[in-house]
Amino acid sequence: MTAHSQIQAQDMQQMMLQMMRDMSEIKIALARATIQPAPEWVTVGQAAKQLGVTSQTIRRKIDAGQIQAKGIGKTRQVRL
Repeated sequence: MTAHSQIQAQDMQQMMLQMMRDMSEIKIALARATIQPAPEWVTVGQAAKQLGVTSQTIRRKIDAGQIQAKGIGKTRQVRL
């Protein structure tokens, strides 16, 4: 084995060890994580942000019957 290939093998071994450490950290983080369901009813502004559109677009879709809504004015909420 040449000196160059020995260095490459050592580098590869160090990269593998670092990857194993990283995976262990990810495993620990996932074990601590909790999953929370998204709220069923959200404000018009929240819906717009989640869908990547403007609040006016959400209001138009409500008026067109494309999105279910409850409440009126500033208290209006939509079901996503």
